[in-house]
Amino acid sequence: MSKVFPTKDFFILANAFGGHNFINHIDVCQGNKSGNAFIPTEILDLPTTQKVVVNSTIATQLGNDPNKYQELYMDKRYSAPELFVMLKIKYKALACSTIKTNRKGWNTEIMCLKNKGEQDV
Repeated sequence: MSKVFPTKDFFILANAFGGHNFINHIDVCQGNKSGNAFIPTEILDLPTTQKVVVNSTIATQLGNDPNKYQELYMDKRYSAPELFVMLKIKYKALACSTIKTNRKGWNTEIMCLKNKGEQDV
């Protein structure tokens, strides 16, 4: 008998325009050992959290506007420098998020952030 474990990790791509809010796409973080259901082959090798962001971008055709870039705002769980570069280059989407300075891909040599008490005023 196989067990089904509920997931608590979702990525929701929502839109707010003209006073209306609506959900464009909901994607489930499938984990590293899943079958990658409904994931395009071109993004199978991405880390799990980056995969749901790119899959949502592809599924909603977010980057298909030839005249402008779209903006994505996300939680720090989904943000990574490599993801932001990929979104800009391949999908015409500019991303914004908080990020942990110990995140993989964060170059502390050139992006050294000081504690609030150590900042120059």
